[in-house]
Amino acid sequence: MILNLKIPLSLLLLLFLLKGSAQTPPVLEEEYSGKISVACVGDSITYGSKIEQRNLYCYPAQLERLLGEKFEVKSFGRPGARVSISSSNNYMNFPEYEESLKCNPDIVVISLGINDCSVGEWTDNKSVFTESYEKLIQSYQNLDSQPRIWLTNLMPVMTPYEPFLEIQENIEECQALIESLALRKKITLIDLFTELNKQHRIYARDGIHPSIEGAEIIAEKICSAITGNFGGLSLPYVFGDNMVIQRNKPFRIFGKGDVGDNILVEISEFEKETIVDGNGNWEVELPALKTGGPHTLSVSGDRRIEFSNVMVGEVWFCAGQSNMRFPLKSDSDAAAQLKLAGNYPEIRLLRRDVDPHPAKKVFKKDELEKIQMDGYYSGLWQVCSEDSAGDFSAVGYYFALHLYKALDVPVGIIQNAIGGAPMEAFMPREALRKERLYNLTNNWLNADAPSWHRQRAELNMSSRQGNDECMLPHHPYEPTFIYYADIEEMMPYVLRGVVWYQGESNATDTDTDKPWDSEINKELFKGLVTSWRRQWGIGDFPFYYVQLPNMNRNWMPFRQMQFEVLTELPALGMVVAIDIGDDNNVHPKSKYEVGRRLSLWARANIYGETDLIYSGPVFNKKLRREDGKLLLDFDFKGSGLATVCGNELKGFEVKNAQGLWSDVSSCVYADSIVLDISEDDRVVALRYAWSPNPKANLINKEGLPASPFYFEMPAQKNNNK
Repeated sequence: MILNLKIPLSLLLLLFLLKGSAQTPPVLEEEYSGKISVACVGDSITYGSKIEQRNLYCYPAQLERLLGEKFEVKSFGRPGARVSISSSNNYMNFPEYEESLKCNPDIVVISLGINDCSVGEWTDNKSVFTESYEKLIQSYQNLDSQPRIWLTNLMPVMTPYEPFLEIQENIEECQALIESLALRKKITLIDLFTELNKQHRIYARDGIHPSIEGAEIIAEKICSAITGNFGGLSLPYVFGDNMVIQRNKPFRIFGKGDVGDNILVEISEFEKETIVDGNGNWEVELPALKTGGPHTLSVSGDRRIEFSNVMVGEVWFCAGQSNMRFPLKSDSDAAAQLKLAGNYPEIRLLRRDVDPHPAKKVFKKDELEKIQMDGYYSGLWQVCSEDSAGDFSAVGYYFALHLYKALDVPVGIIQNAIGGAPMEAFMPREALRKERLYNLTNNWLNADAPSWHRQRAELNMSSRQGNDECMLPHHPYEPTFIYYADIEEMMPYVLRGVVWYQGESNATDTDTDKPWDSEINKELFKGLVTSWRRQWGIGDFPFYYVQLPNMNRNWMPFRQMQFEVLTELPALGMVVAIDIGDDNNVHPKSKYEVGRRLSLWARANIYGETDLIYSGPVFNKKLRREDGKLLLDFDFKGSGLATVCGNELKGFEVKNAQGLWSDVSSCVYADSIVLDISEDDRVVALRYAWSPNPKANLINKEGLPASPFYFEMPAQKNNNK
């Protein structure tokens, strides 16, 4: 329900000033009798370098059209200008600076600093940067017009700019100095970085100058900051009727609004107020809520928005590619499960779907135009029912179902899964700014990466005109696209953790079935986990993932990567699925056991079922030699090691000094696995379940399978035999 509560702008401005906000107040046209003069101070980005017909399409020109006839906007951009007085290109040395003072503006927007960050200059510039910037600001504050001043943060630098990696640290340091200065001077710092960072294609080929579309975004952000108009009160899609709030944790509610608006949030016996900041953002944190509901969550600003049937319980995010997207209605047990789905109204489902999905076809022009950062995704919270559960992720549903039955509390599951999507599509740009990863974002369709998802994207986009990287349509497989098109918007919505099923698109090159670089995949996976945790801002939340199952593909190195990462980051959990895949189908139709095994990790590690055995055996890299035998130790032995149906142990191989692999006789003995190496004890490596469809059968007595692994033997001491 939405109720209008519009307050006059003049009253809002008065309230804004009375509350002592440390930001620049928005401009009200009625305060000025004549034209309102705006001076845009900056470098080549303000000037409009790389933009054809820059006088019409540089950001100051576009800003003037957005602000309307009451405003007169002038550009005082000087290519190459720096802030630092240590540089001969200090902005105050140029005629554009003197001209900007002479126009005696009512508003000054300053966007400088990126050139100060240049590699080889920043070391000298940073020591005087703050002092220099403050001097520049003061010179405008001393004008008779007493202008209102806005600063902008630095805009991102994109590939193929060189030296791309080296400048990133400089930019971070400079951003921090600008933020600190703006806060101390009580000047609004317009955030241009966040929006521009989402889209590589809104830059010119040099990776540093925005295109016409990029300049339009800059103009829109500055226009909203000056007028205070950000479209009124709104909240992200993750808030809605039937939503679930994470229990027993302080909970954040956040959204957009017009600058200076007072926001009141109410739920249960709690209420909290805040003010919309100069970038149109607001956020409140409520005390931890206890399990229960239904509640009504209301948010009031220029209007009142109410969300009904709100529950408090457990919230999880499930993400990945096609095996996570695989719907319950296609599961092998769908008929029975869907009949029961309506019995669980306290399970709530938020399925974020896309249109068009990257199926095997050529997208029409109108389909390509739908794939934008805004509007590509859709989907709202729904109460669990036969209809809503049928289209939802089978893995996610089964995970939620097992949690609900074990905990008897409301469970909310948010799904974002796209078939074929690679890891890099789910990651923020900064996570890819590493030496071995950043080329994935540079001409990504031709990058050195597995071929399947790039070939599918080429097919989907083959109706496009031209091959210019800057003019490519968006695509869901594009690096960072899924993150910025949907995931980022729901941060920092408080949740318990993440379940993840992905890897098929990163594991091998489809054309050759050759495994892709495992170290790059490891860097991607760890980067995804750590970047999500950092961006969410709720600590090292649990991140549980599915190791790729058995199938007739060369996925062994990727499984090994997943096995290794398990102990390299905190709060990870890995479900072994080597026994429940399908020899010839990349989409095994039974997802029940995958969801159940994921829930075991959560129940044992989060929800207090400490006696629950939640993993199959995992080799802990401890072993010893004894009389022609190798004795291997495992974690997660449960009530004991065993084999499927008590059969002879299979799946272990050893490599000799000549590099030859061979099966090795093995058995379960007490709490160890014993390998017989009496015929050749010069073992240099060993592995288990190392084939596409291994016949390996090691389990614990709880029936959970052992993880495949590869292990290189430590060098033997001279006295070893």
